[in-house]
Amino acid sequence: MSNFKVKLDRARQAVNEIQDCNSKDFQEAEQLIVELKQAIRNDLMPQTEQEDKRLKDIASKLNTHIKTGFENFHTPQDISHYLESAFQRGKKDKTYGRALILIEENEMIEQVKVHFDDRAQNAKLINNILEKLIELSVEIMPTEYTEILKIEKAYFEKTFAN
Repeated sequence: MSNFKVKLDRARQAVNEIQDCNSKDFQEAEQLIVELKQAIRNDLMPQTEQEDKRLKDIASKLNTHIKTGFENFHTPQDISHYLESAFQRGKKDKTYGRALILIEENEMIEQVKVHFDDRAQNAKLINNILEKLIELSVEIMPTEYTEILKIEKAYFEKTFAN
């Protein structure tokens, strides 16, 4: 775990050191964040086939719900409002929340980054989504994962500020 703490501190430092428009800094910080999230996900994925199947079935339904939000709503506020039910349910049903974070989170963030033609709209949406993911993570995930999400939020704030 101490090695993980070192990597977490390095990711935080990489985000803090991002210089205006230096794509190498952005790439390094993003890579560190992705690696840390993947390491925790690998540790938290179900160990049994039955549990894995259940989580993936829930994730499939979540995926449909998320896609509906992106296809049918056209403002960051409307999309966020539509997805709110998934985040709230994830707080009450831990398996649902784990499916959202462990399986659907990355794809959702990737879609949010480029959903609108307007960068300001994407920035607003990614901020809203990450706030909700952080809230959910506080309830159901290890502290380290919540910290990674906070670092990722700071990363995107810098990304969209440039």
